Amino acid sequence: SDFKNLGIVYREFDKMARHWSECLPDRVREVSYEEVIADPEGQLRAVLDFVGLDWTPEVLDFKASFSQVNTASLSQVRQPIYSDAVARWRRYGPMLKDLAAELPEFLTDEEMQACGAFPLTQERVAQDAR
Repeated sequence: SDFKNLGIVYREFDKMARHWSECLPDRVREVSYEEVIADPEGQLRAVLDFVGLDWTPEVLDFKASFSQVNTASLSQVRQPIYSDAVARWRRYGPMLKDLAAELPEFLTDEEMQACGAFPLTQERVAQDAR
């Protein structure tokens, strides 16, 4: 509920994700939202191949599916893939300063600056290691 706690939760999530990726590299696949936006067909083909399913052109026409959806994101599921959300967080950057300060190792210097936080310099890395 606060940025310090969110930072702790995110670190634990990342630690768990890395653990399973290392233990079961052939069973865990990370998919980048930005890469799906840039190349939907290529990325979806790769995901289907990873899980052992055949490609069909209907995969790209998911919004026309009549399958039942039982999630709060029902309206989003029926929309085409869109890029509007890429980097949308930046408009809230200054409000995320305290969260960025909790997670500097996950952010680029540019992202830290967009939040009004200090970039992760070599000096800060050395301080954090102590």
